Amino acid sequence: MVARTSSFASASSRLPALTLSPLRLMITSQFTKPQLPPKSLDLSGQTAIVTGANNGIGLACAKLLLEQGLSHLIIAVRSEAKGHEAAEQLRGIVSDANIEVWKLDMGSYISIDSFVKRCETLPRLDYAILNAGMGNATLRINESTGHEETIQVNFLSTMYLSVLLLPLLKKKKASPSQPGRLTVVNSGSSMHCELPEAKSDPLIPAFDSEATFDGMPHYAKSKLLGQLFIDKLARHVDPQDVIINCVDPGLTKGTGLMDKAPIVLKIFMTIMARFIGRTQEQAASTYVDAAVVKGEETHGSYVMDWRIYPADRPEVQDRLWKEIMHEFEFANMGGIINSMGKRD
Repeated sequence: MVARTSSFASASSRLPALTLSPLRLMITSQFTKPQLPPKSLDLSGQTAIVTGANNGIGLACAKLLLEQGLSHLIIAVRSEAKGHEAAEQLRGIVSDANIEVWKLDMGSYISIDSFVKRCETLPRLDYAILNAGMGNATLRINESTGHEETIQVNFLSTMYLSVLLLPLLKKKKASPSQPGRLTVVNSGSSMHCELPEAKSDPLIPAFDSEATFDGMPHYAKSKLLGQLFIDKLARHVDPQDVIINCVDPGLTKGTGLMDKAPIVLKIFMTIMARFIGRTQEQAASTYVDAAVVKGEETHGSYVMDWRIYPADRPEVQDRLWKEIMHEFEFANMGGIINSMGKRD
């Protein structure tokens, strides 16, 4: 089933295009004053999922949510052993919260389906922060899907999980007046990336080719595709049911994101992070800001530096949407989206 069209336009899509160069944008971004959650924020009684929360910004985000009184945290990770190590760290900080570790392999649709099935047993679900991601310097194909791994994990699987969680976030929210929240972690690298694959038809298979694979720039492309999909997805979801947005944590110290990058880029970005990078706690505050603090004004938008930034590349958005509906026809993705009941 194909999802119905909608005339909704996100705040990001209504903003004028960026004119800053990539370097100027990064420097401007990194010198933005961090905004920590307000002291009045109280998450007691609420439940949140954070994927990839066993280390880095995901773990820092989990800690920050617990410090705001979150009652139930689900750490969704591929390695349960690493997840339990993280959970023990967090229990040492906050002893009265329910902290669980659930298996989730973002490279496997079977694992995603099992995870969502388990989510159906939750009495309540308020927030889902999809932080898990990856980048490769060399081409690696996911054996179960046939797609390049960076595109698979950061885009295809993340969008699949996003759609599957929507009905649960709508159904299991605290009250009719308090929407569920879905925040997908993105990257500022998407804002100036080239997309030569846009000339290909169909679009998605072009990202799986050795001829077009370009290492770390593929990471930026995966995030751009995610932006475009989330912008379109939000048009089909009433923000009074679920608020959907993307967030960029900014250049952050000690994340390991550049571990697989070419040596010159790795050295450059490591030096930049050392001098102007955010701490993981500051980066985590961007997640909490987008997922918890900000409201309906961010629906479908890209949040960076604690404010809404413009979106880009609308010319491939409709094609991408149609291909994704076809890709996930086996899961009736269009039907799930239509079931959200958004009316123009």
